[in-house]
Amino acid sequence: MSEQSTEREKIRLERMLAAKDAEIRTLINACRKITSSLNVEEVLLFIQQSARRLMNATSSSVILLDSSGEYLQIASSTGAKEDEVKGLRFP
Repeated sequence: MSEQSTEREKIRLERMLAAKDAEIRTLINACRKITSSLNVEEVLLFIQQSARRLMNATSSSVILLDSSGEYLQIASSTGAKEDEVKGLRFP
């Protein structure tokens, strides 16, 4: 392996390591938020924002089982159509 290829591989691995480090830090922050807040809406929003950053997504939704246990309901949504989809229910 040439010195140039070794350097390219080192740079690639450093970038991968930095990305994984950012993912782990985001997950740690999400865990802290979950355990420190009693506000469900606040926690859901934080989790969504974190997941969007990690996945480079433009929108996200959290779907939970409703209180009757019969439907899945979009509890929280972010992105371009967040107002349209929040509250939608699925059998």
